[in-house]
Amino acid sequence: MQTRNWPFKVAKSPVHNNGVFTIKDLNKNEFVGFYTGKEYTQQDYENNKDDIQNSWYLMQVGTSKNLYYIDANDLYNTNHTRYINSATTKKELNCNIVYMRDPKNYKKLVAAIFTTKKIKANSELFLNYGSDYTELMLGKIF
Repeated sequence: MQTRNWPFKVAKSPVHNNGVFTIKDLNKNEFVGFYTGKEYTQQDYENNKDDIQNSWYLMQVGTSKNLYYIDANDLYNTNHTRYINSATTKKELNCNIVYMRDPKNYKKLVAAIFTTKKIKANSELFLNYGSDYTELMLGKIF
């Protein structure tokens, strides 16, 4: 699967099922994409916690005053960013999430993903899913 006009492809990952790979060399601070999916408010999440928290593609966004969740589980309501795997070491880490104001709704934050260093073509992209995830999956925090 290749996202139209993007230098990325989704392919089998040696880390976990699918991953996002570069098609060409990328520079530091290049835009990878917005993490998209069905959005839930904090209240929605609390009311449906059992169903929502079982999603493989759930991201928490915002601050304690303006917290919401993006669930990229539905293939028809998301994009390639849902396949970016979590780094298992600091060396693997090559992308970061930047929370920024949505240009269409300034009161809302969106999760934009950018590269954090130069990345060679055909390399897999990795994020840090956070200390809770890393400790649960790896038994340690890097």
